[in-house]
Amino acid sequence: MHTCFAITTQGTPLGLLVQKILARESRPDHERRCKGGNQDRIAVEQKESYRWIKTLETTSKIAGETRIVAVCDRECDFYDFFKAASKNGSTVLVRAAQNRIINRKSRYSEKKIEKLWGLLASKKVIGSYDVEVSAVAKSKHCKGRTARTAHMEIKLADFKMNPPRNHPKHKIEALGDLHLYAVYALEKNPPEGEEPVEWMLITNQPVKNLAGAIEQVRWYALRWRIEMFFKVLKSGFRVEGMPIGNCRSFNTLSHAHEYNRMAIVHDYIDSTSKSL
Repeated sequence: MHTCFAITTQGTPLGLLVQKILARESRPDHERRCKGGNQDRIAVEQKESYRWIKTLETTSKIAGETRIVAVCDRECDFYDFFKAASKNGSTVLVRAAQNRIINRKSRYSEKKIEKLWGLLASKKVIGSYDVEVSAVAKSKHCKGRTARTAHMEIKLADFKMNPPRNHPKHKIEALGDLHLYAVYALEKNPPEGEEPVEWMLITNQPVKNLAGAIEQVRWYALRWRIEMFFKVLKSGFRVEGMPIGNCRSFNTLSHAHEYNRMAIVHDYIDSTSKSL
């Protein structure tokens, strides 16, 4: 299920802008993932991640005069997504997934390279912001964390995101650099034995000062609302345990429960603090 969940800047759920049911094709293990960096050679239209671009295009068409900011997790940290946002005039905010090389002057090898985390490490802290962090239970996939107020120090920089060297469209069009902004928020003095909360956020919206950087951090914190939405779907309605034979059946069931899910999520948010 691929879902675009709409909320206000205060965190109030509004509903779903886009929801699509997807089924992966069964493929041999050797075809599931390209190795040796060849993933960049595949056209984005042939990748599963293309669904993010299609959703961005849909939301930009239905926005009208309403300003929509697409807040995404690390899966959207790829060049074609930001390129599509630039083309559509969409505002996006994405958590970085990779310490990518930035500010290259050409497609070819350079003696001196600069990376995203290194750029922000060279910047001074411009201020701080407190984020309420909820507790997360320890599991085999997660180290867990205690509920706390995370005191986040903030840094800011702009940079150029370069197209991948092996991008297949280099042969048919000129792929330009994208001027983007990075907001780096790192928890200072986390509890003993726990990793600090760390967010490297990338946006195509100009961010010039602390107030703008805090706005990006606050908006990203609201992304947790969609996690609540899926928690209700999986733990509340236990949809993964239901005998569903095909996508059409799942789609019908999903729409039947939609109103109840939205009501539960709304009540859950009202009953909790503004935490992650």
